[in-house]
Amino acid sequence: MGKSLFNEREALRLQLESLLKMRSELRIEYANRENELVREVAEVITNIRTLDKEELHTTSRDIAVEQEMSDHTRDHIEQSKFPLKVRRERTPINYEEVTMVVINLLKNSNQPVTLSEVTRTLTEVHNLTLSNPYITIKKVLESFSNVEESKKGRQLCFFWKQS
Repeated sequence: MGKSLFNEREALRLQLESLLKMRSELRIEYANRENELVREVAEVITNIRTLDKEELHTTSRDIAVEQEMSDHTRDHIEQSKFPLKVRRERTPINYEEVTMVVINLLKNSNQPVTLSEVTRTLTEVHNLTLSNPYITIKKVLESFSNVEESKKGRQLCFFWKQS
């Protein structure tokens, strides 16, 4: 009984792999065919335009039909392209300015300052946006031995030790 269950499970696994492979191949085939059709449509439109250039007596109806076809083709080409993941551009950080702001904030505060308060101050008061505040603040403060780091629950706090 255990042997037949294993064989049935293995058969189902193989069937699933086969179906997934077929689906992948169909998607690739569809994308290839779609690209071929887009190229053929573009070629036909190009041929129509060359014929229109040869014939100087085109009517306004022909131009409207060509424009409509061209717009439809352009929309179709844009829709048929697969969306690509785009990485966000890296925002340049002026570490000297961030360091000055953070150190002044910590020195002027009598109590620990949370990471969110530091980020809020940088954003609202100094108009500095950090894509990853944790890493930036850690990098800025690593060279200062007077900065003490602690946690209040889930909040990361920084405190300036008077020496």
